[in-house]
Amino acid sequence: MSESSDAESILSRAAKQEGDYDWLGAAGSYGKASELFSELDYLKRGELHERIGHSFFRAAFQAETVEGFEKRMQLSVQSY
Repeated sequence: MSESSDAESILSRAAKQEGDYDWLGAAGSYGKASELFSELDYLKRGELHERIGHSFFRAAFQAETVEGFEKRMQLSVQSY
C-alpha cells in the first residue's frame, strides 16, 4: 500500500470517527495522517493540525472531570 492510499485510509477513518463523535480517536487518526506528509507540505500539515485542534476542542466537552477538560483544551491550543 502506498503512502497516499495509507493517508486516504487514515483520513477516511478520522472522518468516520468524527461522525461517531469519537473526538479523541479522530485526533489520533489525524495525528497519524500528519506524520505521512512531508514536513515541507505546510498546507496539508497545517490543515491536519487544525483538525487535530478541533477534535481535541470537541473532546474537551466530553471529559468527565475538570482536569480532563483542561488537559484536552491545552492539547487543542497546542495543535492550533
